[in-house]
Amino acid sequence: MVVLSNGLRCLSICALVLACQRGSLFAAVRIKDRDRQQILIHITDPQLGMLNMYKKPEDWKAEETMLSKLAAKAASFKPNLVFVGGDMQNWWPNEEARQAKGLSDRNRLKGMGDKEFQQLKDKGLGRMQRDSVQKSLEVLVNAKIPVYYTAGNHDVGDYPDARTLEQYSSSDSKNPGWGPLFQKVEEDGILYLQFNSQIYWSNEASLDEYRSKQLDFLEGEMSRIQALQSIKRLVLLTHIPPFMDSVDEQEGWANWKEAYRKQILDVLAGPNIPMLWVCGHFHANVEKDSDYQGVPLSIRVSSAAGTTMQWDGKDELSPKEAQEVASKEILKAFAEDIGFTRIGERLKAESDRSGLRIFKMLGDSGSFEDQWFTLDQLQEEASSWLAS
Repeated sequence: MVVLSNGLRCLSICALVLACQRGSLFAAVRIKDRDRQQILIHITDPQLGMLNMYKKPEDWKAEETMLSKLAAKAASFKPNLVFVGGDMQNWWPNEEARQAKGLSDRNRLKGMGDKEFQQLKDKGLGRMQRDSVQKSLEVLVNAKIPVYYTAGNHDVGDYPDARTLEQYSSSDSKNPGWGPLFQKVEEDGILYLQFNSQIYWSNEASLDEYRSKQLDFLEGEMSRIQALQSIKRLVLLTHIPPFMDSVDEQEGWANWKEAYRKQILDVLAGPNIPMLWVCGHFHANVEKDSDYQGVPLSIRVSSAAGTTMQWDGKDELSPKEAQEVASKEILKAFAEDIGFTRIGERLKAESDRSGLRIFKMLGDSGSFEDQWFTLDQLQEEASSWLAS
């Protein structure tokens, strides 16, 4: 990967696209041959700092504890790969883009003066949160388990720009990012595609060239596997789900813009290979099995490794229930489906709520099984399920 130096902070999106062509934002990797069954573990939304962001913004101990324990358990299962599904940090990286639209800076505590807020920003909480996540996941790296990441809205911003995309993919050892913004992992009949879903939530024109480059990547992979005819399952790894229940559902805080859903799904459905979408962002569990243009399509939205959210008091929602929440503006969803007076009970980072999802993938048939486990359930229930 090309190292993007601090001197390139004013890169245009066009320049980022050129960098992508040269290999800085794309990587193709393979995982080591194992048995025909592959184990994929999905850990998403550690989002260190979310729980106390408006009370004690420098305190993310509860979320860090959950993540560290989940990573240790994940390592003990010796998976083929671990997918960390975005929102590694909570500190918003580019609120300037929102302020340009007349919106407030969400990192600022209510009643905080300019001087006090500047002092808080100078502490670099985003960098500190990234460091904490990387430290928590060292157990996987040390066990030589491949770990792949995807960009969440807290990692590149609601409206990504050149600076946040550069930071995300940076390999600067002094301020490292997370890796390629899109990549593939191919093994034993399964093609895993990790790509940046934030550009399908934001429809900013400044991202058009980047969207075009990512589209070229996806189209190229579909053409390649259609010719090979050896892939039995596509596994799409993104932060935000394209939709919860219906491809035509209303756009909101937790799904894609409708035009991008159909554009990307049309491409992915081309080879007529069953699709499994693995995503997060919602901080609660949702499972949807359907089809798109006759191609089997399963969506698995995993709850959080950090602070979970009980929409309407539930840890798991039906696709229809999730669609109703996801299609709203976020503040309206909070007001109506969390309740500001219920935040203390409905947002928690605790061992009976925080967890991860495990997939058993069969490359020869393309079939899969999956289950969500809280940290409390991982000790015995997950081991028994994996052995079954």
